[in-house]
Amino acid sequence: VFHATQLKKYAFLSFPAMFGLALVSREFILLTIGAQWLDSIPMLQILCLSGAFLPFYSLYQNVTITAGKSNIYMWCNICQILIQLAMIATLYQQGIIVLISVYSAFTVLWLLVWQMIAQKLIGIKFLDALKDTIPFIQMVTWCGSTHACNRYKLPKSCSKWDSILSVGRRLRSLRTSWL
Repeated sequence: VFHATQLKKYAFLSFPAMFGLALVSREFILLTIGAQWLDSIPMLQILCLSGAFLPFYSLYQNVTITAGKSNIYMWCNICQILIQLAMIATLYQQGIIVLISVYSAFTVLWLLVWQMIAQKLIGIKFLDALKDTIPFIQMVTWCGSTHACNRYKLPKSCSKWDSILSVGRRLRSLRTSWL
């Protein structure tokens, strides 16, 4: 029960914050560090996508340490670092965007390793964890599609008001199902 509550809380906070920052990254960079850094927008967007999953890392790592399995924690981190160093060694010539993309994808995929460890330690199943986080991923996806409709002036089938009403209905149903 504790784990499910924490998953929901982390998903509720991290997904909208990180995906929202990815959506407004251009404006964020312009306001904070200026136009000379516009080339860094894709990097910020990619890092925001993987950064949305980092609170789950902390949760799973804390579960491992709390269960008294610091050896598993250590070896899992060592393996992760070695794989990341190998990725850097093989991909550094491809450019920073490729390197960040692969790193981010690996970070999200490595969460599955931590999930398997948590499942063995406390019995949280992957599908249960997914059920706790999917509503928030859906919410962010709908908000992102509304943003895309409005920003890029997509066809009339993507009506601004229909998207806003859909997001509003979904938020209301999330609020009642979450409480």
